[in-house]
Amino acid sequence: MCELHSLWNTTSAIRICRALEDHGVFWAEDPIAKMDDVQALADLRRQSRVPICGSETLGGVVPFRNLLAADTLDFVMIDLAWCGGLTEGRKIAALAEAYTAQACGGALRQAGWTVNAKRVERIWRREGLKVPRSNHAHPRGRRSRASRGSRADPRPGRN
Repeated sequence: MCELHSLWNTTSAIRICRALEDHGVFWAEDPIAKMDDVQALADLRRQSRVPICGSETLGGVVPFRNLLAADTLDFVMIDLAWCGGLTEGRKIAALAEAYTAQACGGALRQAGWTVNAKRVERIWRREGLKVPRSNHAHPRGRRSRASRGSRADPRPGRN
């Protein structure tokens, strides 16, 4: 995975993604500065083989629908704090599945909020949605300590 932090114009993002093609990058996340720019993402997608992941900074179903309808995303990164909460996140995940894009709940796992991530996963399963897994891209095939749940007490002096 390569996080590009929405820092690049389309031309630069295309150059970066092309350079990443030979390195087996799983995805380029948020490669352009305006992740709701359908045309710019479509141009990037046409000119690079690197899968595109976006965008945890979009709010609501409509921007995701526009991007998915234009076939600009391979992965949809859902951040419940940005997208409008659990209900809106479920709608976005269902929309991604309808467009055959993989939904990722990255903000929950990356922040190490394993308990909350498990609750969200149970709800997604109950609703019949695919539960994303973040461990498949680990270089050694292992999940991070945060995603598998550490038994260590995070408070200083408690271990």
